[in-house]
Amino acid sequence: MKKHMLKAIVTLLLAGAFFTTGCEGVIQPGEVSDIGIAIRSMSYFQQPTELAKEIVAGPIEAGDPNHPDRPDDITGKETEVYHVVNAQSFQELLYMGSSDQIWLGAILDGNGIPNGEYVPITAARAPLRIGIDAVKLWDGTTPTNVTELVSNPTKNNIEQARSNILGTPNLLCKSDYAEFYQYEVNSESQFNFSLGMKYSGWGASVKSSLDFSTTRKRTQMVAKFYQIAYTLSADVSQGDIGSFFGSGVTWQDIQSSMRGDVSPVIVSSIKYGRMGVLAIQSNYSSSQVSAALKAKFTSIYGSGSGSIT
Repeated sequence: MKKHMLKAIVTLLLAGAFFTTGCEGVIQPGEVSDIGIAIRSMSYFQQPTELAKEIVAGPIEAGDPNHPDRPDDITGKETEVYHVVNAQSFQELLYMGSSDQIWLGAILDGNGIPNGEYVPITAARAPLRIGIDAVKLWDGTTPTNVTELVSNPTKNNIEQARSNILGTPNLLCKSDYAEFYQYEVNSESQFNFSLGMKYSGWGASVKSSLDFSTTRKRTQMVAKFYQIAYTLSADVSQGDIGSFFGSGVTWQDIQSSMRGDVSPVIVSSIKYGRMGVLAIQSNYSSSQVSAALKAKFTSIYGSGSGSIT
């Protein structure tokens, strides 16, 4: 089953990571006189390490409690075990552009990020400058100063600023560069990892074409490609993290949107483009399926402007 969609890759910066930090635990509101100092003293994320590739081990007997991820016996896979941690990276994530919680410059409660819960911190904000990256004008020149200063960086105001930027005369937002990734999946957690997000909606419909039961095909793979049209970035070089909030904001205003002692994050950039997902079941080996997919991708993007993983 193949799905095409507009998508965005969101880059998150740990707010406390702008400076050297310690981990001093939960901060009491009455002790805070400087928001920046308070945030810099908060904890980092605590989440499992996200693995880029499967780890293969064996031989392992079916039902071994030390290896619960071992797939059921099928030809050629009796000794393989795949361990893929079901955790999103807090540096980058995929979303479909319709979120009420995520927008460029949004500051989110860091406590829910590892679980895929994105809760904006609703305290008043200071003006924020955003700009577009890596685009050209139709005449081939690179535009300068394609930015907007957003006096009140709410979601609606940021979207209006994005629209204004994209309305720059002769702006060319198109990329011939494409990236291609493929993953062999033997469990729902691996499928989840392969998409880079917690699946729901369209992701669930892609998953429904795969069979994780004992009768599955020899090879199940998820292939995806994406092209980035443009990237919007927020200016996060303006100094202390406290300067992202309005002048009248107190620590109590910020803490009321938080559920623990993990540092907030700021959505520092969003890449906009398109993505395709292909779920494959085959009796051919994974190497044969992989080779066929790479050959097809190369035939489409044979100019060298693509990346294959």
